[in-house]
Amino acid sequence: MKADQLVVQLHSAAWDMSAEEQVLRRATPGAGAMVSFSGLVRDADDGTLVHALHLEHYAGMTERSILNIAERACQRWALLGIRIAHRVGTVSSGELIVQVVVAARHRAAAFDGAAFIMDYLK
Repeated sequence: MKADQLVVQLHSAAWDMSAEEQVLRRATPGAGAMVSFSGLVRDADDGTLVHALHLEHYAGMTERSILNIAERACQRWALLGIRIAHRVGTVSSGELIVQVVVAARHRAAAFDGAAFIMDYLK
């Protein structure tokens, strides 16, 4: 896979979700399906209010760990490209915390690959 087809980014502020999808779309001209998942910070299931989360990370190590799971997804499904963006630092309730965009020739692989990655990140 080319460098622009498997990308992991960490952000300290919100990013342009549409731009991430467009970059992957241009990088994977043979794709017949793209699945994009966006996760937001929300209150806990038990009703506990969440005002913000603070996510710490180790530069280089975090990206490599996320990249490893993306590579595992590529080994399991016929994926053409993946872009993963994840927030670090303080993320307020309602804000975007993660985006996973997966491109494949067929929708089942794109859905399964995206779900696999999100199950790991969650």
